[in-house]
Amino acid sequence: MFKLTTHLSKSSAALACIAAAIGLLASSSVLAQDSAKPEPTPEDRLSDPVYMAWISEPAITECINCHYEGPGFSAVVAAGSGSLTPFSRREEMEAWISQDKHTIARRRVEPFSLEQMDEELIKLIDELDRRADQIVAQNPRLRLDRSKIGLKGVPQDWIGTSNQLSRRICEKLWGEGTVDTPEGYQQFHDACLTCHGGVTPGQTKERPEGTFTSAPIGIDCLYCHQDGTESAWEKEHFDSDSWRLAAPEYKSGRGMKDLVNTASQASMCLDCHVGNQSKGMFVTHQMYAAGHPPLPSVEIETFSQEMPQHWQTPAQLYKNLAGTTDKADADRKTYFAVNYPGVTGQIDADQVYWNTRKMILSTLVARKKTVQLYVDSVRSKQWGDYSLYDCAACHHELQSDSQRQARYLASTSSVVAMPRTPGRPRQHEWQSPVLNIAYRFGGQPLYERVVDLEKKLAESFDAQPFGRPEQVAAVCRDLLPVIDQIIQAAERRPVTSSLSQSILIGLTQTGAAEITSYDAARQLVWAIDVIGKELADQPGVLPDEARQHIEQLHQVDQFGLELDLPSGREQSIYPDSLGQDLKRRAAFTPEALASHLKNLAGLIR
Repeated sequence: MFKLTTHLSKSSAALACIAAAIGLLASSSVLAQDSAKPEPTPEDRLSDPVYMAWISEPAITECINCHYEGPGFSAVVAAGSGSLTPFSRREEMEAWISQDKHTIARRRVEPFSLEQMDEELIKLIDELDRRADQIVAQNPRLRLDRSKIGLKGVPQDWIGTSNQLSRRICEKLWGEGTVDTPEGYQQFHDACLTCHGGVTPGQTKERPEGTFTSAPIGIDCLYCHQDGTESAWEKEHFDSDSWRLAAPEYKSGRGMKDLVNTASQASMCLDCHVGNQSKGMFVTHQMYAAGHPPLPSVEIETFSQEMPQHWQTPAQLYKNLAGTTDKADADRKTYFAVNYPGVTGQIDADQVYWNTRKMILSTLVARKKTVQLYVDSVRSKQWGDYSLYDCAACHHELQSDSQRQARYLASTSSVVAMPRTPGRPRQHEWQSPVLNIAYRFGGQPLYERVVDLEKKLAESFDAQPFGRPEQVAAVCRDLLPVIDQIIQAAERRPVTSSLSQSILIGLTQTGAAEITSYDAARQLVWAIDVIGKELADQPGVLPDEARQHIEQLHQVDQFGLELDLPSGREQSIYPDSLGQDLKRRAAFTPEALASHLKNLAGLIR
């Protein structure tokens, strides 16, 4: 019934890498696993198409020696091909490969027809079997049980309903069957894979010999950690101890992205999660109409924890860099002075509330990305695309005396001001509740300047339906450098315990009129949750009753907000999570949440 396709050629280097990884896994059991799940066996690994695909990637194999504890910590170090340092816990890639959605972001949106899905499944089974046979034959010392190797069922995280959704979207956008042609697939490549596949518009990645699939299955290490094709950083990164203490500017000059810088890290994430037209990353209203799920609000610290986070936070690194010698202590001090200038010059790094700081900075960067989208949309003649406006401005229940109608007449402290004329589509509001506090990190003069510009921007949106594009762009061009100045000030300002408590109190003052938007309410609660968890880690700082009030915000039935994210590569957003999300958005009312926040404020003071 089906025709088996020609197998991909395999280089001896790729097979050797897989064999070594599986073999070292068999000789070591140091992985930190969820206590509810058994530790994966070598047979499990050989049966996992995601693991097998990434372990076959030439770019990834360079990272394994130092960032993968799964393939045998003791054996790798004994062989002299890897090293253990406070900077590398040797578990980074295990978390990324086995749990992070980004690893399969492209595979999940490949627009397969039903027939292609069957063919892909057969190719997958056949390829896994071939590689398993070769590894078992070449490595008898591993004593692998061949009968336990193979797919246990259709891997939904490899081929599933999201592929069918992607195909339907492509056919609605470009015509039935178009995506099966080279020209049609290039349209999909340029419109969708800039986010889902980490590609550049107009370019197609070539697959080296020996790789597991004909195309990347998701976002690889180098997409996040390397600037384009500049790879001069790699040798120094591998071989030089001095690299760890080099200035971020030096590392960037050698081609390594500066992801220590919090704003830079947030900017990379928000290119996809907010948009970046210069990189071809923009979800249009036409895409939404064709079936693309709504692009939700995103609180970077919360999302990072749920990925799950495969890197060390500054707080974790500070503990791991602690040494028994004066040189170790000096190196730790140098590292933080070089990478966080101004922050640790005022207080010790272990006194900084790093997660709260990241939440504030990512809010500022999210606003910057949104404002830049307005400028780019005017420049590219895409102004007026409905995706630039709050979805609920149009998509809401038509009823009299609603919260949304009352909002036009309400006086609020919201920085992202709402149009005063009923019927005017408004900007996305989800950044606003936190932004009012984040903007204050630049000091009073910058705060007054940014608030004035935000008011002018709101007036530009209110001047006519959908706003006056040239006026919007002009205000935004003035607004962007001011936001940049505030980001720079926030990067250098340490968030202390007292400041963190002040931020929390400020957020609890948010009124119901400012959180009529589901996304704005959820963004606010995520921010409160980040601060609450960090304060709770310090004994005696946050009253127990206040901590319990923050934990109660996760009660979906009481407040109507789903705060937990569908994290992990086996949890799909479509269709289950999406269906529930849309129902909650329609039913959400802010009164219960605003009342609870008022009570919380009284417990913190």
